[in-house]
Amino acid sequence: MKVTNLELSPGIMHRMGGTALKAVIDHIEGLPNAPCSNLDKYPQVADSLLEPPPEKGTDFESLLEFLMKKVIPASITHPHPSFMGYIPGGGLYPSAIADFIAAATNRYVGVWFAAPACARLEHSVLNWFAQWMGYPDSARGILTSGGSLANFSAVVTARKHLLGDDMSQGTIYMSNQTHHCVIKVANLAGIPERNMRLLDVDENFRAVPEEFERSIKKDLDKGLKPFLLVGNAGTTNTGAVDPLVELSEVANKYRLWKKKSRG
Repeated sequence: MKVTNLELSPGIMHRMGGTALKAVIDHIEGLPNAPCSNLDKYPQVADSLLEPPPEKGTDFESLLEFLMKKVIPASITHPHPSFMGYIPGGGLYPSAIADFIAAATNRYVGVWFAAPACARLEHSVLNWFAQWMGYPDSARGILTSGGSLANFSAVVTARKHLLGDDMSQGTIYMSNQTHHCVIKVANLAGIPERNMRLLDVDENFRAVPEEFERSIKKDLDKGLKPFLLVGNAGTTNTGAVDPLVELSEVANKYRLWKKKSRG
């Protein structure tokens, strides 16, 4: 009986890793001379990728060249030195290496006993963050992949602590400049869209605490349950910073969960 070894040999792994590393370094080195945006022909490029599944595999080098020469260039180049028009950063090479190591070693850190040392590293980093922010020793948290999941965790935490199983009456308050992901994650957390309040801002695109208080009072009179107030520490559209101290006072007055959001 023939046994097929599905693992790659060390030689093949060295070749693939070396080729990929060179391609990435060449890409980063060439960024200053690359176009800041290369979207002129993106519809044609995107449409050309609509194809049936292949009948056989393709060698690694050909796939890598396909990605680096055709797919990846058809985009806005966020890491470009002159690009300042959108939120995503350019990425960090050490972080990319860390992602590679984490994916390749594939340790399961969802429970402590499966990889206690890895879990301890995350716990230590969270403790550092808590100390820097002046949080008490009892503070707890998680590391997320970005703003959307961070906002999701905040909404779910507020819902659990202040609403329990009755989510139908819970109301959320935010300015109309708050990032759209807050509404999206609130929907995922089970909050009805009819209970989300997008409130007007002032002439500097900052939240108006009086508007928040008026809206909260109105909902309380209706028998609803205000439970979450969102303040922005830099909105996506303009970078406006809401009056966080005043919003915090409103939240404390009506016992709402306070969440600080970044655009």
